[in-house]
Amino acid sequence: MNIETVIPLYGGYTLGRDDGVVFVEGAIPGEVVEAEIVEKKKNYRIARVKRVIEASPDRVVPACPVFGLCGGCHYQMINYERQVRIKEEIILDCLKRIARMEVQLDAPLYGEPWHYRKRAQIKVSKEGKIGFYRPLSHDVVEFEECLLLSPELNNIIKRLKSQTIPQGVREIHLHSGDVIVASVFGEGIDRESLIGFAKKAGISGIAFHGEHLYGADRTCLSLKLSDEEGYLYCVSAGTFFQSNWLLNRKVVAIVTEFVRTIGSERVIDLYSGAGNFSIPAAAHVREVIAVEENSTASSDAVENAQLNEI
Repeated sequence: MNIETVIPLYGGYTLGRDDGVVFVEGAIPGEVVEAEIVEKKKNYRIARVKRVIEASPDRVVPACPVFGLCGGCHYQMINYERQVRIKEEIILDCLKRIARMEVQLDAPLYGEPWHYRKRAQIKVSKEGKIGFYRPLSHDVVEFEECLLLSPELNNIIKRLKSQTIPQGVREIHLHSGDVIVASVFGEGIDRESLIGFAKKAGISGIAFHGEHLYGADRTCLSLKLSDEEGYLYCVSAGTFFQSNWLLNRKVVAIVTEFVRTIGSERVIDLYSGAGNFSIPAAAHVREVIAVEENSTASSDAVENAQLNEI
């Protein structure tokens, strides 16, 4: 069927209408596409683009050979500037539709579109294939190189592929800073085999379901906000941190400057993680209260405060 797409939706879909609501995968707002229904829900259907009839001027040829097969990214068929605007449109739509709020956004922040990610969640199949899940499935799609991951993570993944993966490993979460640490998930895994596997792959430290097994227990990154202000930020293998570190530094600098200029005495940082915002803010206010339910992340935050003499 032919569909005219209208509004961008979270998850890489675009809203379209024919005789009902259709979430179209692989389309850009404003395009007319031929799409195939792949799933029917109670109030809407999910479709996938088969052919673009009227293309958007923002459409480009995806750089990755497995784009569309691998579920790692949604927007590679769109130029980078339009990708950023689509994310803005999604935020504005959610605020208007759910919160009944009309807001004006500041100018967006731009970073490098390629090789910026410092974290990766790699899936492992029962047959030992390494990659990302195919959309709406648990099939693992292998890749030669992920264009979003930093060069050091791509190098580690190549080394992982050259090793025999211990039986039972299903996920490997990689964190890259001054060293690369990994958190492994699965069942029935021999610990010694896992440690040997990590050493051969060049991983500096490894944890299994949060239990530290070998080597470095954290990786550290420089949180440099200006020539005069900078911090050292360290996270354990199981702790979340912002994967786009260059943009994260820009956002932290903006938030910290806002905190400084409003002259607040107390800041409450909810979902505070390992102190990404709390620690820089603490230099400019009397008190910061950081709230985090993940015990590993909150322990990291305490250690980061001590490390930075806060």
